[in-house]
Amino acid sequence: MSSRRQRILEVMKGRLETIQVVDGFQTDAGQHVLLGELPEFGPADPAQAIALIPGEDVVNPHLSNIPIEWPLNICALVPARVRESWKDIEAMLADIKQAVELEDRLLGGLLVEGRSRLGLFRGTTETLERRSGSEFVGAVITYVAPYVEAWGHPNA
Repeated sequence: MSSRRQRILEVMKGRLETIQVVDGFQTDAGQHVLLGELPEFGPADPAQAIALIPGEDVVNPHLSNIPIEWPLNICALVPARVRESWKDIEAMLADIKQAVELEDRLLGGLLVEGRSRLGLFRGTTETLERRSGSEFVGAVITYVAPYVEAWGHPNA
């Protein structure tokens, strides 16, 4: 059986993959969802991509049932060569919010209440700093997934 973390990532990736114009979104960014990596764009790469990058979790390791708040960074990415890339990035940010922020904030029971909020909650949205030589520009929305993991039982 996969761990709770794996299942959380699978649900979030699945939500992002629904982003298609034919399904009422502004973009087709859901056709190119990467997990755990930022792409290197080349001439044959897609005009839009989404990267789901798990962040460093916050835990209270002194309990037998360990409460965890896990940041999940969702990056809206376009090649730097795209003219007026900010328009694509803003459309992708709106699509990400629409795809992720569904009524089921507990991701099918994987999450718990955290910080006085019920399940998944949205953190900050910020522009990704373009590093020297980088071929993409973008922005990142951070969501926080609060869950509990039993000591020694990550699959529970």
